[in-house]
Amino acid sequence: MIFIYLAMLIISVLFYILYKGVISFLVLVFVFAVPIVMLTMLLICRRKITAALRLENSRCTAGQSIPIAAELTNPTLIPVLNCEITLEITLASENSSEKIRINTPIFPRNMQRLSASFSSSHYGLVRCKMISVKIYDMLRLFRFKLPAKKLNHINCEAIILPKQIDLENTVSDYSDIGLESENYSAVKAGDDPSEIFSIRDYSDGDRMSRVHWKLTAKEDRLMVKDYSLPLADSFFIAADTYIPPQFSGHSAEIYDTLAVMTTSISQLLCQNNARHIVGFFDDRSQEAEFIKVDEEGESITACVRLMMAGCCNKPSRLVNEILESGDQRRRYGHMICISAIYDAAYAEALICSGLACRYTFLICSGGADGTELADDHANAEIVRIDSKNAAASLAALTL
Repeated sequence: MIFIYLAMLIISVLFYILYKGVISFLVLVFVFAVPIVMLTMLLICRRKITAALRLENSRCTAGQSIPIAAELTNPTLIPVLNCEITLEITLASENSSEKIRINTPIFPRNMQRLSASFSSSHYGLVRCKMISVKIYDMLRLFRFKLPAKKLNHINCEAIILPKQIDLENTVSDYSDIGLESENYSAVKAGDDPSEIFSIRDYSDGDRMSRVHWKLTAKEDRLMVKDYSLPLADSFFIAADTYIPPQFSGHSAEIYDTLAVMTTSISQLLCQNNARHIVGFFDDRSQEAEFIKVDEEGESITACVRLMMAGCCNKPSRLVNEILESGDQRRRYGHMICISAIYDAAYAEALICSGLACRYTFLICSGGADGTELADDHANAEIVRIDSKNAAASLAALTL
């Protein structure tokens, strides 16, 4: 358009030189005034127009279309014939971005809503950002970006939840190995003498050490005490989301496998009423998170928090937090460490810490690399996960 305007300007100047008069003068003034008027109108629009961006769904599944809504508000009487909106969509697990450009006019005294959509085949946190909103005058002689304060981002993050796989592994009962807990079962007796579950009549086979002598003397019949069963966190799922640089070409696939393993095992434990903790390192807050899971709703919450945390940028930060902040009196029945690679030094440190009775290291980066556990670690094992058939990789594992 600028070439057309320059041609009009040259023609109007020649017209005025060749045909001096009122009409040629008015034409020349008009042609010279057009860019000034256009610039003034565009500056007014730049100060008044606002833009907002929002994602319609905050949670979705892989492959599902995620709608984006961009809202443009123009309170002035000046139309904008061309506006270019640039959006950037970033998948946290892959640290890659894609740009979407939308071109539209902006009508005067109007709030208009523009819709677009995107999808991702990978899991994790997706961020959508309005990078720029450019407005042009009618002749496209001038272009301005709206100031950053005019761009509002409302709920611009979405969680792509992993698809859980149905596991049928055997879940062991670790309730009788003396795990400490401040909570006790309301339906099942145990062997913790610090809390009495119930008092009942004596039955054949009851130990005399459990006779409640004061109540027996009062009731004039033998009464025995049932001790309580501590509701300990029998399992600890440690999800190390660090992915080494050598896997940068398919980091999203490894993260997907790690997320599926974590959520599927947590779901299996919930189905078997096994209390557990899901631990991971949140790179945004620079803190490790440990989420207690006792029911399916809490498992979903842990999954969402894991997706929001994204990939960790340094190796073994979660393991360091576990070792440094762990209560040495607290033990777990089974610690399941899920990671992209096997780190022998940190595995040795975890096993020697005595935090659990059993240790399983699930490696999500594929084939064997020759790494084996020491012979004296009979309570630990390494399982390598095939991302294409994860359920089969875990078929022989007893939790």
